[in-house]
Amino acid sequence: MENRAAALLSVSSREALARQRAHNNPAAAAAPIPIRPVSIVLLTHNQLTYTRECLASIRRNTRGPYSLIVVDNASTDGTPEYLETLHGSG
Repeated sequence: MENRAAALLSVSSREALARQRAHNNPAAAAAPIPIRPVSIVLLTHNQLTYTRECLASIRRNTRGPYSLIVVDNASTDGTPEYLETLHGSG
């Protein structure tokens, strides 16, 4: 449900930008809205299952260029080891 809300927010933001552009400059309304790179920051602490699910969701649902920054707050449940296996993959 949260992923759907985030996706809807993203679509709504693009639609609002498109309406604003059309209002300010009708000729620009037909131009595509550029997709800019984003940074996603994920904080985690001893929630390996949720961290895996979240990362899988980001990979599945994020379009366009993005950088992913994962901050582990001294987990002891295997999260650091799991994140090391992902380092550089993608």
